[in-house]
Amino acid sequence: MKSDREKGFNDLLNLEKKAHDEQNAPAELEILNNKAFYYFIKGDYDEAYSIAKVLVRRANSSKNSRLYAIGLNRQGIVLSFLHIYDEAEKTLLQSQNFLSKNSFPEDYLVKAQNYQLLSDNYTHTSQPEKALDNFKKTITEYLKISDEHERQNQPAK
Repeated sequence: MKSDREKGFNDLLNLEKKAHDEQNAPAELEILNNKAFYYFIKGDYDEAYSIAKVLVRRANSSKNSRLYAIGLNRQGIVLSFLHIYDEAEKTLLQSQNFLSKNSFPEDYLVKAQNYQLLSDNYTHTSQPEKALDNFKKTITEYLKISDEHERQNQPAK
């Protein structure tokens, strides 16, 4: 989807049908994650949020820690973009709390994104100390990326 978003989305819809026909629940969760991202990038926040809620529910039911945490993150970012800062904070803190008790490979990327969103929220709600604290935590998490090129491409440098 990075080079041609619409073609990528059409491919995703084809994969969704195939995953459903094959009853491939892990693939269906990945597709939900990508669909939520697609709608967020397109600015369709209602659809992105709705899909993220389904992702959270289904990932929780299937005990998929990574996609559960990512789903909460997706909900938090939508709420933040809609300036619903209290709910965004609660959702992002829920994700962080979950991540403190559950781990998976590269969980630091979700943690970093949560911290960055929390930092943004606290900036918008005039809480500079909390904003700075969370921004520092963002950097700490991004420093865990071993590949230098990948680390340099992260939003918080």
